[in-house]
Amino acid sequence: MKKRILALVGMAALLASGSNAYAATGHATATIAGALTVSQDADGVNGGVLTFGHIIPDAETPGTVTVAASGTNDSFAVTVTTQITQSPAQFAVSGDSGTGYSVTLPGAATLHKTGALVITDMAVTNFTSNLIDNKGTLSDPAGQGTFKVGAKLAVAAAQPSGVYNGTFDVTVLYQ
Repeated sequence: MKKRILALVGMAALLASGSNAYAATGHATATIAGALTVSQDADGVNGGVLTFGHIIPDAETPGTVTVAASGTNDSFAVTVTTQITQSPAQFAVSGDSGTGYSVTLPGAATLHKTGALVITDMAVTNFTSNLIDNKGTLSDPAGQGTFKVGAKLAVAAAQPSGVYNGTFDVTVLYQ
């Protein structure tokens, strides 16, 4: 009984002394990024299209044509004429000014011959961009930027003549 009385007296003393609890208001904020868009830039050479040029294949040896994102080109076991200008693809990026973005490139793509009755495809590999580690910054005050993409084309020995076309996807994400 003594213990109960002491406990009740102790609680009464705490209640009588008042409370040291205070309230504060916290603040929160969020910034919503504008849409990040990417499209092929028609202002680039050849309308921004990755162009391997006018190629004369070797009759017996498979070859390659490399168009670098930097604009330097290389070929092996083929002749590339000056009839069609080689160029990397060019893409325009738009988003929030001052923000970083990263680019994901494809592993491979295929060029198909227009109207071919037999399979004459050519493989496109080794995609690269002119961005360091495929990362860029929209440093333009309007949030605009560009980047270029190059790749390597495999040309078969005696590759049939004609026009070959294909597509490839690039993905751009905010960093």
